[in-house]
Amino acid sequence: MAPNTIILGNNESHTIALGSFIRLKAWIMPDDLSGIKLEVSGDVSYNRSNDAQLYVTDCRGRVEIIVKPASGGEFPPDHSVILMVDQPTAGEHICLEFEEARVDGAAERVLGEITPVDEDFVLVKRYQSGDGGNLPREAMTVVSALRAQGVSHTSTKSLQVVFDATASMNASVAPDDLEIVNNVIRGIAYHLDIDVAGDLQSQLGLYQAEAPSRVGSPTMAINPQASVAVVTNSPRPYMSTFPVPTLVFVVGNQATPEAWVYQKSYGESQPLHIIVIDDAQKEALQSGNHAAFHHYATVVQAALNASTSVGDNQPANPFGGN
Repeated sequence: MAPNTIILGNNESHTIALGSFIRLKAWIMPDDLSGIKLEVSGDVSYNRSNDAQLYVTDCRGRVEIIVKPASGGEFPPDHSVILMVDQPTAGEHICLEFEEARVDGAAERVLGEITPVDEDFVLVKRYQSGDGGNLPREAMTVVSALRAQGVSHTSTKSLQVVFDATASMNASVAPDDLEIVNNVIRGIAYHLDIDVAGDLQSQLGLYQAEAPSRVGSPTMAINPQASVAVVTNSPRPYMSTFPVPTLVFVVGNQATPEAWVYQKSYGESQPLHIIVIDDAQKEALQSGNHAAFHHYATVVQAALNASTSVGDNQPANPFGGN
């Protein structure tokens, strides 16, 4: 007879019989040569069948269910895990299946827990998991980079996105570049649980409507209650004077030289937290190469933990090094 399969979503739980053992099995998706290793941590006795499957024979307290890459290191981008917990010899064969959980960039992930109810039954619980399944590729690559660098918290709770709506920016920045920056910001906001003030797509549409005819530098209305992400083709000193934590995304066909010129001219006197989205970075984001964003993960952390545009966290050289 086929088992009664019960799907567990975020923070959902179900009781099953312990019997002589309960079986735990994990799958990595898509299947990867590096594989997956399933572990349990706590006051527990178990036997291992292989890296991805084990049998819990006794549970004497709360036990965490953990997955890691079998070969060490970090899970690659766009990878998820499914976990099954069951007691195949019980009179009623119940199979608990955890909903798919993203593991991108993580060295390990705690999926849930098992706790004893009495001598015969245990409670299996799936933890809350932000799976980011609806995020675009660039956003998930950023999430992977932030996870890999251990960036899990900032003091920022709200982020305002400001497009440098000038005719010069419109001439040098392709619409696809702005979509990529949009997705990078989505990844940062998703991973760090930051609310983005206003709809990004609406702001992008407004910029595309206004920028072609605008001459000179626009007036940037900065919300004093939110951190700010400025999207520009040419960083300028006044951006270092904003009274809130500030990230500056430099985009366009001259993104790298523009950032270099600013760093050389004003990097010491009026420093900025700069992220350069050049052709190499775009390719890395689109291919899932999160290592290329590792340096910028630390820039994000420093910028969004500051009290002003610079604050106590001196911005790093956007190209690495000193």
